[in-house]
Amino acid sequence: MEILTFGIAFEIIGKRRFQFNADESLSCAQLKDQLIKKYPELGSLSSVKLAVNGEYVEDDFLILPDHEVAIIPPVSGG
Repeated sequence: MEILTFGIAFEIIGKRRFQFNADESLSCAQLKDQLIKKYPELGSLSSVKLAVNGEYVEDDFLILPDHEVAIIPPVSGG
């Protein structure tokens, strides 16, 4: 699956997009866990949302290997 990063997620991972090899489908929660194991600083963020193929999804959503996943970190503004 292709992973896109934005904001602080990009700063932590260091890539705007990369391939995450998954031989089978994963829930969003499972993908988050695997990404945090690989990039522990992601775990310190107050919240991380995922969008799959351009739509926000919940943690139980099943991601297939050919999906595009965006990591949406918490944002602030004023």
